[in-house]
Amino acid sequence: MANPVLAKVIGVKVSAANVGEYVIVRNLTRGGKLTGPLAGTDRNTVLNPAPDSEWQNGDLIQAEIRGRLQGVAQRKIVSGGVQFSAGDLGAAADTTTPGVTL
Repeated sequence: MANPVLAKVIGVKVSAANVGEYVIVRNLTRGGKLTGPLAGTDRNTVLNPAPDSEWQNGDLIQAEIRGRLQGVAQRKIVSGGVQFSAGDLGAAADTTTPGVTL
């Protein structure tokens, strides 16, 4: 019997972000992209590429936040998942781009 395909859970938490800001997660090894909104009091999202069995342990994953906060980080999937936090992303406020031009 073949080994079952296990879910690869990807968590991203950026507590300094606003609810509704999005993160982008890319699989740099096999391709593929997931996006998810940050929600809740701790501003997190959990992404599960389970239907895409191509995401495997050892794949290099990149998480990005682009908006008021900006940051990027890379990690490998281990033991079925990977977790990113604001410190990993180096998320810093974008103070050079105006929110609106009058």
